[in-house]
Amino acid sequence: MNPTWSFVYEDGLWLPHRTPAASENLLRAVETLIVAIGRRSDDVQEFLEAWDELSAQPDYRISTTAATLRPVDDDKVEMMDKYGQFQNVEIPVDELRGALNALANTMDEQPETSIGPRFPPLP
Repeated sequence: MNPTWSFVYEDGLWLPHRTPAASENLLRAVETLIVAIGRRSDDVQEFLEAWDELSAQPDYRISTTAATLRPVDDDKVEMMDKYGQFQNVEIPVDELRGALNALANTMDEQPETSIGPRFPPLP
């Protein structure tokens, strides 16, 4: 079964959920990453576009203010914590991209919750 990600807006944050269930550490890693990406679907799409551009370069890294993605191989990235929020964790590229696309779609469906300042990804 391929993992499916969904998101719930609660107390000003988008909280991730995964079926089948993910470890608390992986959920915290995804939450930490997305909090720093932004609160609008456009922010998520911009992050994905930046990832696409950077992934063409060898040994690329893409960062937010809270986490960094580093390629492990063609199929996996390591989510690296910057401030002790989670333990570094590997995730399949397709799964993380699917999670981010699910987040953007959910934000589009619930635009009244997707407001606030923009936090663009850092190179």
